[in-house]
Amino acid sequence: MNSNKIIESFKMAFEDFLKEKGFKWCQGFFAGCSNDIFTRISLCYNMNDYKAIIDVRVLQMPMLCVSDNDIDSNALSGISINAVARTENKIIENEFDIRLTDIDKIMKSYCIIFAELFDKYFSLVTSADFPCKINILLKMSLGKVTDYQENSDLFGRLIGIDFLGLSYYLYINYNINVCKKFVMNVLNIYKTMLYDKLKQGNILDLIEKYSQKEKAMLETAFKQYDLLVLFAEALIENDKSYFASLDISYRQNSISRKRYIDNLLF
Repeated sequence: MNSNKIIESFKMAFEDFLKEKGFKWCQGFFAGCSNDIFTRISLCYNMNDYKAIIDVRVLQMPMLCVSDNDIDSNALSGISINAVARTENKIIENEFDIRLTDIDKIMKSYCIIFAELFDKYFSLVTSADFPCKINILLKMSLGKVTDYQENSDLFGRLIGIDFLGLSYYLYINYNINVCKKFVMNVLNIYKTMLYDKLKQGNILDLIEKYSQKEKAMLETAFKQYDLLVLFAEALIENDKSYFASLDISYRQNSISRKRYIDNLLF
């Protein structure tokens, strides 16, 4: 069984349900846009000899914040359906021997559980639903990390999300308390995850141990944390000039992203 077969099975199993929800297959993932929120639903899988581990990831971002990476079929960012299912006491068979398993059957079982979870966790009736749901899902993912590999996996997925953009989106579209709550929540998540990294050794030790990919991830995490700290300081100081500079950057990005997403979906 090759990767093309797994992707095709994912497409076939989910297509009918997601088509009804307004999603389109985009050469490797499903995508949709509603109430200015872009949603990418993609398959994540890891194959080692005859063993395969799969997961379905859901990334939801305001169009203002969507980057090229968010529209990449290889991107791993997003909320794990496995993690969400565990909180609902639902069991997903996500690890199997590719010689003995009917992959189409596995994907169909995934879709059944995903359909049961969709309205509660991923359906946005209005854009006002977004801050509440993103907070719930971030806390849920962090709370379910149980070992080093899961921590590393979540770390990689979270640093792929533009939390500065999300914070700014909440700043311009919701009241200040909603924005503050979100920023503090994300800062706490970053502090926890960086602390878990540093428990393995100091920065110099980690640089010696890490691969180039892991080093880049760590550097990205520190940069994003620093940017969020600056955002939090601007909130405290009510720094209008800081937010004016963000506005220029993200408004320009929003125009180009909307054009790209419209071409992708319509």
